[in-house]
Amino acid sequence: MIAIVFIGGVQLFCIAIIGEYIGRIYVDVRRRPLYVIDESNNT
Repeated sequence: MIAIVFIGGVQLFCIAIIGEYIGRIYVDVRRRPLYVIDESNNT
């Protein structure tokens, strides 16, 4: 019983780490501009 609870805790911990990683990627992607200007014509 103790082994099952321990393994479940390790799984939850790993899922939390993966969720934190994906959350930071999501926030980083949302900060990017919608478009990027490749070159500018200043004539």
